[in-house]
Amino acid sequence: MSFPIVAIGASAGGLDAVSELLDALPQRSGMAYIFVQHLAPGHASVLPEILSKRTDMPVLSAHDGQRIDVDHVYVIPPNTTLSLTDGHLRLDPREGGAPHKPVDILFTSLAREHAQGAIAVVLSGGDADGTLGVQEVKHEGGITFAQDPESARFPSMPQNAISTGCVDFVLPPKRIAQELTRLGGHPYLARATNGDGAKRVTDEPPGEESILRSIFRRLRASHGVDFTHYKRSTLGRRLARRMALQKIDELPDYLALLEADPIETAALYQDFLIRVTGFFRDAESFDALRHSVFPILTEGRAPNEPIRIWVPGCASGEEVYSIAICLMEYLGDRQLPGGVQIFGTDVSEAAIETARAGVYAAGVELEVSAERMERFFVKQEHGY
Repeated sequence: MSFPIVAIGASAGGLDAVSELLDALPQRSGMAYIFVQHLAPGHASVLPEILSKRTDMPVLSAHDGQRIDVDHVYVIPPNTTLSLTDGHLRLDPREGGAPHKPVDILFTSLAREHAQGAIAVVLSGGDADGTLGVQEVKHEGGITFAQDPESARFPSMPQNAISTGCVDFVLPPKRIAQELTRLGGHPYLARATNGDGAKRVTDEPPGEESILRSIFRRLRASHGVDFTHYKRSTLGRRLARRMALQKIDELPDYLALLEADPIETAALYQDFLIRVTGFFRDAESFDALRHSVFPILTEGRAPNEPIRIWVPGCASGEEVYSIAICLMEYLGDRQLPGGVQIFGTDVSEAAIETARAGVYAAGVELEVSAERMERFFVKQEHGY
């Protein structure tokens, strides 16, 4: 794809929000739009007809294998999930029994397919769909929006997305459209979608290495972490992304902003540290723990010797809790007099705060089996 793709997700109250958003977009923005809303599975949808009255762009009901064209709007049909594969739309039947999360499915596929050229927008809705997806988009260098909850008829979906810390803009729909229009012409998205975007975004013009070193020194002074030897391609994408968000095209201008604005310095630091995590994210690793590691840890120990586990770089804590759950399942009714101690550490203060709180958005239901949800999680008003 040689143009950015905007994925828009909504549920209850989303029709008004997306209508307002489309109404404020120009006919030619240089982007394509995909709209996913929770629909009743047994009823025909009239969304394309309704939305076509709110925009001069063609509004089409998506069909399997359809190629995405710029300045078009594609709408999910009922009883399906919609994703992207090789620049084409993919429709799959809605699975019965499992929680229906079509927004997460779309956002995640867009992040993996389009990386820095991905834009995710979460509008009004009454659950947590989209929460996992915005994290994937942010991790891959894309840009994320959520509707201002005060402007949403049902604020749960945007509020849950915002709670991840991975939403770049919190705005009412009309202002989301204005910001999308501005971003559509920014060099960051142009480079990200030209076919070799990852390389071009991270290329360093002559003389800019010294500016990068200055940025790294500022981050080290303000947050105590030295990024000099981190993977340069990743840092380049994250840096270019922050410049786009701040409407800055040149690296020297961005350095000047960092020197004058500690809030932006903190935002860049957090963007550098973003790592998508989840419960039981790598199934093979947890199988290896159960079959190869836990037996060694538990057999032949002194009676009062505790088991100690350390998870460095634990991010928001899902991996730590996953290991704890696996160990408890492995131990069953066995008692260890010495007990179990599990430590998680991370250089991100915000991530550690989330890990300590141990409260996760409702999207966790997609990652954790019903049996584990019943045993290890307690439902609260805003998550588990």
